[in-house]
Amino acid sequence: MEAKNKYIIQERYLLRAMNEIGQGSTMLWIVFLVCIIVSLINGMNSMSYVFIAEIPDYWCSILELNDANWTWQLVCEKELYRANSFLVQALGKICGTGLLGIFADKYGRKKSLIIGLILQIIAGPSSAVVPWFWSYLIFKYITGISVGAMYSSTYTILSEIAKDNKRKLLGAIIDSMYPMGTFTLIIIALFLKNWRHLQLGISFLALLLVIVIWFVPESPRWLISRGRLDEAQKIIEKYNKLFSISPTLDAESLTSPLTLPESPITLKTNKVAINEILAHMTASVLVIFLGSKKTNIMGYGIGSVCMLSIIAIPEVNKITIMGVALMSKFCLSATYTVNMLLNSDLFPTIVRNTALGTSLVLAQVGSMSAPYIVDILGKVAWWAPTTLCSILAFTAGLICFMIPCNK
Repeated sequence: MEAKNKYIIQERYLLRAMNEIGQGSTMLWIVFLVCIIVSLINGMNSMSYVFIAEIPDYWCSILELNDANWTWQLVCEKELYRANSFLVQALGKICGTGLLGIFADKYGRKKSLIIGLILQIIAGPSSAVVPWFWSYLIFKYITGISVGAMYSSTYTILSEIAKDNKRKLLGAIIDSMYPMGTFTLIIIALFLKNWRHLQLGISFLALLLVIVIWFVPESPRWLISRGRLDEAQKIIEKYNKLFSISPTLDAESLTSPLTLPESPITLKTNKVAINEILAHMTASVLVIFLGSKKTNIMGYGIGSVCMLSIIAIPEVNKITIMGVALMSKFCLSATYTVNMLLNSDLFPTIVRNTALGTSLVLAQVGSMSAPYIVDILGKVAWWAPTTLCSILAFTAGLICFMIPCNK
């Protein structure tokens, strides 16, 4: 009985100390920095498809180049191969966030992060130098796995460290780094015209993580949930010098809860990136005043109406269509931020990384199907892709009414 009381006292003291660290500490800012770098890498790798798969003026076949195996010829009857390069990376993200998300819940967030970083260092530069298209696809798949694993792991660590008020703001900033990665990609693409050089260029950011990752601790909340209190205490003592456990208090004298808290280079590309940044930052403000549930319903509702209204706009009015599309993109980008926050609030520590990974997996289903919807369904009717997305967004808004909280 005495051993049990000692365990409960230690656990509650550790949880109380984590609340103090979550208000602002070296641990919090180190993890936040890693999240920013990973989100930038995610944005650059995802949007690199726009530049790497760009279609210049071309001939469908040049005999001399065919004989020399000089080009992959991703045009004419092989046009869909371009979309395949995006598909395999999206599939990789599904595996990375799904499988390694489960791995992180069982063996630790940091181990999953390290595995993702190793894969990124190998696959990123390799995809820039391989001479065969099939090998390029393999390395893009591995790149997707690495990005998915790193993003889900770092975001989960941050959500388990930061207090609720900090988590909402930092989460929005991290999500805004994805479009910032697009900006960074545009700048790099201005100087590196060859797609292989561009791929190499965006791979170097992972080297910065090699340095920073040594300072990232394992999530103390995950350690506590696994009963590894002594390991969690060592980490907490490192970042909270004033932490101590009083031997005179018993388990009933502490009011902290025993359970873990629930815790192409064009103007169009620039507009989309700016739009996303504003959306993520706006979402953080709306969540504070309206709560996650109402913000999500409003975002899906307005976004759905905007996309559906495109049907009524004549196809020649490109500027108007662009404006309405950006408005819908703004709303749906905001809901992405809110959904990430909801994941960190609704699910307990022991399954949080799995839940986040599952959400990101479903998000990637949309990403990997987008090029095919545009290339195939868009040829049937120019308004068909946005109408389909409008129906899906409206359905998501209705489902949000079932969320059992309004934080």
